Formats: sequence, structure tokens, C-alpha cells
Amino acid sequence: MSFFSRITDAFDFISDSVGNNMPNNEEDVRKTKRNLDLFGYFNKDDDDTNNGIITREMDTGIKKYQRDNGLKEDGILHPQGETESSFFKRMNSVGQSKFREKQPNTGARTPGIIPDFGNDSSYGIVPAPAPEDKKPVEYDATGRMKRPEETENQNRKIPPLPEEKPYDAPNRPTILKGVDNEKVKREVEAEEGKTYTYMYKDTAPDGGKVTIGTGIMLNDAEKAKELPFEIKDGKGNYRKASPEEIERAFNKIDAVKNDNYKAESFEPGIGKKAKEFGLEDLRLPKEEADRVLDERIRSSVNELREKFPDFDTFPEGAQRALLDMEFNMGIKFHEGGEENANKPGRGWPALFNAVRKEDWEAAAKQSHRNEKGHAGMADRNQRTKDKFLEALKEKQKK
Repeated sequence: MSFFSRITDAFDFISDSVGNNMPNNEEDVRKTKRNLDLFGYFNKDDDDTNNGIITREMDTGIKKYQRDNGLKEDGILHPQGETESSFFKRMNSVGQSKFREKQPNTGARTPGIIPDFGNDSSYGIVPAPAPEDKKPVEYDATGRMKRPEETENQNRKIPPLPEEKPYDAPNRPTILKGVDNEKVKREVEAEEGKTYTYMYKDTAPDGGKVTIGTGIMLNDAEKAKELPFEIKDGKGNYRKASPEEIERAFNKIDAVKNDNYKAESFEPGIGKKAKEFGLEDLRLPKEEADRVLDERIRSSVNELREKFPDFDTFPEGAQRALLDMEFNMGIKFHEGGEENANKPGRGWPALFNAVRKEDWEAAAKQSHRNEKGHAGMADRNQRTKDKFLEALKEKQKK
């Protein structure tokens, strides 16, 4: 086996998604930073590659890499998705030069032999397994690396992913195939609440989570600081908020235990909680809040395409039902089993099985979410069930 192919076989893939509102396992974040550094999209002076925390520098590097390579610019990597697959392919062109940089200058190197770097795994590269243990890597028509079950079933038809364009690009593809974007957004807002331009605490038995826009959770102050908030100054004008101001506002809201207050209670200068806790007038520009919502919905749809390769061929009702569940639950919406043991919750194996079989009647029965402590969830569950039943009717018409 050649030196060139040994490098690519040794590529160390992430185990779960990395980026805003993703699981961001520490080791996966480290791998991503090292690969960005390898390709020249990460500045070690601004951030440490051994730091397993997602940072603004890393987010900027991912988006710049995606932009430069014609990929969807969402700052997110999925395991063996289009961005990580692009990393893998680029290793072909840069891996050899990086290894040469690390190899001591001891004269000619025997062709086809990887230099011994001990336990050094910087740049996300680990020793290659024996050739007989490796299965050939295959790609579908979109350039996405195939999962093992897809490789084994060569006759499976996987619809091509829509071409992604920047948020403000003309003629941007629809979020769901054949469904008007505004209809999709209105439906999300109807379930999650309107798009708020200020941070608030959502209602939950544990006291709630700091949230922005349309039910988009901010895990910590670092997540909040990634957004271009503006703050009102003493003259009544808005200016760019500093990281310190954003963190201070986040911490004040995070300290509020919210059992039953609506988001409007946190509106700066008006809401009861805003006045009680002295919250600054910190807001996202409306166009930025709309962009965040658009990207979050598209990210949810892309997650569904990873989980269900035939997603774009499903009836509209099924797509809308699955989007509601994915957007609502995020990382908790998984199939369960050993592969998802590191994710919260027991998973939805019966629902996933019904969806893969396109048994929409069974999917409707299996889509019930926990209603205890979640105001309005009973009605939301019924609407999701109705969408799956709409899909059943669409299927029966064909």
C-alpha cells in the first residue's frame, strides 16, 4: 500500500456532529480544530487545538473552509457528511506534505513507508489499521460518503441533496422539497413561538434554558457570544455589544427560574422579568434573527436527511411531521440502541422503523412525545400525528 493511501486510510473521523447547537463531544472538537489547522483554516495563536470547546475561531474556520470549497456554509460538521468527507479528500493533497514537515531530515525516505511519529496524533491522524480490516470507501452521487448499510445495498436510490446557497442569495432552494419556505417557517413559529430578538428563558420543569429567536437554545454564554447582539446606549441608539456585555446579560437570564412566565416577560424595558432583574436592552437585529431561524431549520432538515436517506421522497405531511420532532427535540431525536448510547433519552426505534418502511399510520402512533410538564405538548402531539396521517392519505392516492 502506498504512503499516499496509508495517510487517507488513517483519517480519524468524528463520532458525532460538531458546530452550533450540536453535541460537540470534546474529542470531536479537537479533531476538527486539528484538521482545520492542517488545511490552514485555524489560528493556533487565537485558540488551542487541544481545547475541546467549540469557539468563535473554530466556527469561523469551518465556515470559511465551507465557503472556499463550495459547501453549505453552516459551520457544522456531521460524521462523514459533506464537509468531513471534503476533509478526507483534501487529506490526499496535503497529508503527504504535512508528514514530510514532521519527518526528521535524515536523507531519502523509503517510498511507501509512513515515518514513525510515536503517539503523536496532531492533525487528527492515527495509525492505519491493517489493510484487510478496511472496507473500501464509497461515495454517492452527491459526494457524501456512504454509510455501511448503503454500501452493502448498491441498488438503494438516494435522492441528491439540494444545492445550498447563502441565506441572502436569490433563488435559494426551498427548505422542504416542493413546500414554500414561508409556510415552513410559519409552521415552526406556530409551534415554537414567534421569533424573539432578545434572550429569554423557556418554560420547563428544570427552570428552563436560555433561548433566542424561535426556540433556539443557547447552551452557554459562549454560544450567545457567537451571535452579533446589539445593545442600546445612553442616547437610545444601538451599537455592537461586547462579549462581556453579552455574557453578563446571558448570566442574568440564566439565573432566572422560569416555571410559567412567557418569553415576553423578558423583553428589555417592558417585560416583568426584565424589569425585576434589570436586564439590559440587548437584541439581535431582526434580519439576523430571521437568518438564525432559517439556518436552524435547514440544519434540522439536513439532520433528517442523514437519518433517513430517502427523506426528500417522503410525502409532504411526513416531512413536516419529522421536521417538527427534529426541531423540537434535537439530539434527543435518535433511533436508540448501542450506536446512540452516548445521547440522551432511550430513542425512538419504533418510529424510525415505521418511517423507513414508510408506514405512516404506524409512524403516527409512535410519534407521541412526553406531555408531563410541557404546556401545549398534547395539542402539538396531535398536530404531528395528523401530519403523518396526511402522508398516509397522500400515499394512498398514488
